[in-house]
Amino acid sequence: MHYRQKKRQSGCGQRWPSSWRLGEAQLNGQLATSGWNLTPSLYRVRPVLKHPGALRRMVTPPIELSMGEAFIYGDFDIEGDIFAAFSLIDTSLTRKLSVGEMLGLIRSIRALPKSGPARPLSRGPSRLRGRLHSRERDLAAIRYHYDVGNDFFALWLDPRMQYSCGYFPTGSEGLDTAQERKLEHICRKLRLQPGERLLDVGCGWGGLATYAAERYGVEALVSRSARTRSSTPRHSSGMESASSSWTIAI
Repeated sequence: MHYRQKKRQSGCGQRWPSSWRLGEAQLNGQLATSGWNLTPSLYRVRPVLKHPGALRRMVTPPIELSMGEAFIYGDFDIEGDIFAAFSLIDTSLTRKLSVGEMLGLIRSIRALPKSGPARPLSRGPSRLRGRLHSRERDLAAIRYHYDVGNDFFALWLDPRMQYSCGYFPTGSEGLDTAQERKLEHICRKLRLQPGERLLDVGCGWGGLATYAAERYGVEALVSRSARTRSSTPRHSSGMESASSSWTIAI
């Protein structure tokens, strides 16, 4: 592990507590003996911890969630190939640990310091109740995830509000171009012809359906959860509202 020590405005370097360095060393040893190799040179990537409590925040189970949140909140940064970092995380998370290895890992994590800057207030994780994957519980999860308003999604989605990944054949495409290329790729794969019908279940904002109707002359039937979107798609010519289903014919 590598640490970038922040300097105070006076120019004096800041030394982290020895307990933090000891806990980090113990954790590295436990990870290594468990098959979790964090050697930076193997992956062309180096994590940079921003404060003493960063490592604990990163590796507290569930690690896949904690690691993502720690990066978003600025507890650590990545130097080098960020895609290699994903490979490192995937390799670590797919490693099956024995009960003894897991207990040792937990002890090492608990030995790490908890100090660090307070995170900004947010709504936090959803508080779901009821039987796992019951209709009521899943509906509550869907509403918590999606019912945050179109203004939020518009901050980081393309104009058609595509919620799935784009298609980057050259790697140089911008988001809007990649999303349109994805739609074109899907329509060509389906070999759509004018007058055919296309059913899109769970359509989001209807981007695929409206694109297929506009460019390929199909009649598209779309369906979505009645509570998961707060308005119809922005590119929705000829859309007839019928509860949570629409027919698009352009």
